[in-house]
Amino acid sequence: MEQKEKNVFKRATAGLLAMAAILCLAAGGLVILVDPFFHNPHDVTAFTGGLRTTLENIQSTWPYIRIFVMSPTYAQYMDEDGKLYNGTTMDIGNGTLNHYLVKEVDAAMDCGVSIIDNYFGTINEDNYREYMTDHMHYNEKGREKLADRIADIINNHLGTVSSSVSQTD
Repeated sequence: MEQKEKNVFKRATAGLLAMAAILCLAAGGLVILVDPFFHNPHDVTAFTGGLRTTLENIQSTWPYIRIFVMSPTYAQYMDEDGKLYNGTTMDIGNGTLNHYLVKEVDAAMDCGVSIIDNYFGTINEDNYREYMTDHMHYNEKGREKLADRIADIINNHLGTVSSSVSQTD
């Protein structure tokens, strides 16, 4: 993408986010299982530090947006020989998917944003075959299930969000 296109995209994205009321942010299992990051809450190149920095930047730029961090779903790890391993129990150097889930929840809570649990609440070890095309990619039914989860939370479980600044200010 050329610089001019990047600037247009950046302005368009900023305009959309300025009008948005809710933003869902997701880091999938691919990030965790293929290229694991280390955990350092203040290093932007680390999983937790990058997430925390992203959340803080979004909050400072668009302070009225309700942010949801979406946890990864269950996934499997595939080694270089094509052998599959359970993401819940396989640690390839920086923890299992459960470990990343806990770190993700910690970062979200530290930043005061909500988390949508997809790991246990949507696609899990018991039902992943129905919702995934392979060891970590969603099929159409899986994408619909994730969308339904978001819609249910927004439509049925989202409390009133109040601000310290009144609407008349």
